[in-house]
Amino acid sequence: MLIGFAAGKEEPVLNSNELKQDSVSSRLITDKTQKETSIKDKNDSEKPIVWFVHGMVSIRDKFDEEMNVLREIYPNAEEITLKKWNSPKMNPAQMGVAWSISLENSMKYVPELSNEIMLLPPEKQQRLILIGHSLGGRILVKTSAILKKNNVHVKKIILAGAAINNDDPDIPATFEVSNETVENIINFNDVMLTVYKVGAEFHSALGTGYLYITDKKQFREIVMSGTVEHYGYRYFQKYKEVLKTGNFTNKYIIVPQDFSNVDFPTAGGTVWWDALDSYKGWILQQNQASGHCRIIDNSGVRRAWGRKNEMTLSFEKVKYQLSAKDKIEKVVSSKDIVVIQDYPNWDRSTGGGPVWWNTLDSYKGWKLQQHKMTGHCRILDDSDVRRAWGDAVKMRQSFDDVKKQLSANPKKDKKVKK
Repeated sequence: MLIGFAAGKEEPVLNSNELKQDSVSSRLITDKTQKETSIKDKNDSEKPIVWFVHGMVSIRDKFDEEMNVLREIYPNAEEITLKKWNSPKMNPAQMGVAWSISLENSMKYVPELSNEIMLLPPEKQQRLILIGHSLGGRILVKTSAILKKNNVHVKKIILAGAAINNDDPDIPATFEVSNETVENIINFNDVMLTVYKVGAEFHSALGTGYLYITDKKQFREIVMSGTVEHYGYRYFQKYKEVLKTGNFTNKYIIVPQDFSNVDFPTAGGTVWWDALDSYKGWILQQNQASGHCRIIDNSGVRRAWGRKNEMTLSFEKVKYQLSAKDKIEKVVSSKDIVVIQDYPNWDRSTGGGPVWWNTLDSYKGWKLQQHKMTGHCRILDDSDVRRAWGDAVKMRQSFDDVKKQLSANPKKDKKVKK
């Protein structure tokens, strides 16, 4: 390297080639630093910010279990924060007083929480996940109404055992404020929600099911069962389980409640009841003497009862679910089939092979095809996705196996035999 000294200066002077090389190196270092910073910024921008709004404190004023489950659900969160509000800890004998004070204070907290969200930078609002349990769910519904008026959106809203009327006019605001699907985790047997219905406001809670039919892309309900406990961590454990399996489809038919109900077998109501509506064995009936209504499932079990208007709406939701369930099962039965392989295959969409392929056999939309030039065969499912390919004899045997499954057991899980 040639080094000279400029007049009156002690710093070395590089020749033009060395300056060019040094410039390139400097640019590479700068580009690398900028790229690493960009990746870091991108990763940070994808990290969720989770705020958990608790419910009525009552005799339990710590939420360590809830926070632990939320940390498991959101391991990459930038923050998971417990949003505390003034709910008094009281003796169980003072439950009624505790509810009244907590209800009043929860509504006082709504504008405070709304302002805090609106003061966040838009970038953080877009990463904000709001989770409300019990009265915390009521807080989030009422907060959503304020955010909607101010055109503020968050990433997601999750409600768990929400203690708010299941037909509250502000519930739809959550759909509009949440960029992702609102998820409502419900429990028909939650003892606190039963008390809420009977002792507090004589109305069903959102935590036992939303009364109206909604688009599942806007509002999705997840049923928790097997416990009467109202604790938030029970709801969050159910949510974690659903996220892990990816199975958001409920095996339960959600029947929004009106009056407090205990499922019990009936004789079908042939004497004192008039049938107002029926669908697939389910019946909406009205009592001839009192005028109140009830919903009986296809096993003759009373699933809900109450006022005519509420039960009529509830039955419409039941019919909607029964209809949708049939459609889901039909789609699943046509897709999930075990296919015996020959050559290594990856599922890929095709054009159906109208030019270069001869169809040797077909069944329920599935096709066994043979290439006109090479003679090898392939199996396409009813969406024209290639599920296997290889030797003609082996593909024939595999297709015979597919037909047996389609005929005998259309609900098999999708797997691949090697």
